[in-house]
Amino acid sequence: MVIFLILGWAAGCGSQGKNVPKKPAGEEKPKAPPALNKIIDDIDKINEELANKISKQPKKAGNENDAAKNNQEMTDNIGEGGGKGGKGDSSLSSKERGDEDYSKEEQLVKKMYKEWNLLEPDLVKAGIGNKERNDFRQGLDDLALAVQKKKREEALRAAIAMYKYYAGINKVFSGVVPPNFYLVKYEALSGAFFAAQGDFNQAEEHMESLFEYWNMLKMQKKADDAKLFNRTEFSLYDLQKAVENKEALLIPMKIEVVQNNLEEVEDSLSKM
Repeated sequence: MVIFLILGWAAGCGSQGKNVPKKPAGEEKPKAPPALNKIIDDIDKINEELANKISKQPKKAGNENDAAKNNQEMTDNIGEGGGKGGKGDSSLSSKERGDEDYSKEEQLVKKMYKEWNLLEPDLVKAGIGNKERNDFRQGLDDLALAVQKKKREEALRAAIAMYKYYAGINKVFSGVVPPNFYLVKYEALSGAFFAAQGDFNQAEEHMESLFEYWNMLKMQKKADDAKLFNRTEFSLYDLQKAVENKEALLIPMKIEVVQNNLEEVEDSLSKM
């Protein structure tokens, strides 16, 4: 089976729903603190570690029919894309999961908690709302618990959600990749995740949301990036078409192209 590597895919106190007072309109946003970049780097790293576990998990042999085998193969391929796992945990006993080494993932989660602790005061000072803080903290807790339980697919799904929560906190700083980029990434990965589960209805919903964020994001492109954004958009349409047609075996290849393009887009946006 060919495995398609797609590396690098990845809260607060007070009354829920009430926001910290926002900064006056027109006031310049503060510069992003170092912890903000470190935490997104670690989200990518933990996705990669978990994805590698998905690709190495043993396959069941014997009485499985072709459809079941294809679904497992697709789950593994997408899982190796960093945060797009499936139901592979069901093929392992609790003892087999318990024997797996999760020390790297555990260290990354601990590091992310420390970075979050450094970042949170800056977020409050910048005027972040309680909802965005609580969402990020809860998402990090969900990821940490899945890692502690050694549930790879659950952890990968939690890691996908971290991109959405990260978009909610980086928006209060200047000099950052626009939040819509991480929402595009979240929706693309989520679409691939649900397609791997055979839930194409949810996969299509995520693809629809993806283009809402993408249409806003591409308005921020530089003139000399027109070609990059055009081919990225074509790759997103290709992925959407594979989801609509329920072409399960094509999606890992489509999402690989999307991810490669998004890496270039991220690099370009980071230099604006």
